[in-house]
Amino acid sequence: MKSTYPDMTVYFAGVHIFGQEQVNKKDHSLPLYRGQGYYPNFSRLETFEDEENLEKADKAFEDAIEVEDYTLAFKLYLVLAEQGFPPAQMRVGKFYEFALGVKKDMSSAFKWYLRSAERDLYSGQNNVGVCYKFGTGVKKNLKTAFEWFKKAAGDSNRALYNLGLCYRDGEGVEQDYSEAIKIFKLLMDKNDASGICALGVMYYEGKGVPIDYKEAVRITKIAIKQNDNVSQRNLGEFYEYGRGVKQDNVKALMWYLISLKNGWDESKELIEKLGEKMSPSDLEKAEKLANDYLAKH
Repeated sequence: MKSTYPDMTVYFAGVHIFGQEQVNKKDHSLPLYRGQGYYPNFSRLETFEDEENLEKADKAFEDAIEVEDYTLAFKLYLVLAEQGFPPAQMRVGKFYEFALGVKKDMSSAFKWYLRSAERDLYSGQNNVGVCYKFGTGVKKNLKTAFEWFKKAAGDSNRALYNLGLCYRDGEGVEQDYSEAIKIFKLLMDKNDASGICALGVMYYEGKGVPIDYKEAVRITKIAIKQNDNVSQRNLGEFYEYGRGVKQDNVKALMWYLISLKNGWDESKELIEKLGEKMSPSDLEKAEKLANDYLAKH
């Protein structure tokens, strides 16, 4: 089934985006794109007393994906949201954020996220935190973002990951690498790809732990098993600069290509720059390795 969210197939799959703000600003100051927090995703609807209208809304949403028209779905979910159903409030927020069946309006999106959050929907609480973190639909306030992530962290891996970023970057709370590593290790125990990737970068950058490129590679490969495209990009960099692995431009390009084909657009520039240094035969080898890998995974 094709996703119709603008430029965001990964959102429909419920996957996070790392460093998108940096990508948009072409900020290449960091050695690795380390993560800028989750964008919100749709939450699963749960039991509601108005079952007939809920079924209609669900059906309209399924149809909307096929016909790429969310107008009816928006109207039906809005009725449920106004009745106080938290998951419907979350979904209405998403409609406003991505202009699905309604004009884009981040202020309205935030309003509905907040309503669901106040009714203890942890995904809504995370989304409110994201809005405060980036100043979308509400004035930016890192301390308030931190508090919302903290509130939702017990039930949401996404909020827990965002909480780890707050500690790592000192956003809304005093910077504490040890606490960030503790959180990322907890996420690793939960097999959460974002936390695993972030932990690998901590070892790469030597934050809270001594620099250990080999450990960074080991951890990064664990995230790659979950097809994490940022970890794939990072492994490409390890190979390009020979950090934790033997320097190998063919393998570096291979992983950049894989990450690009899996949706990490930032790899385009890396591919172009590295490709200029490589022979036609090596370029062909890298592309074949990437295609073979993708065919198997």
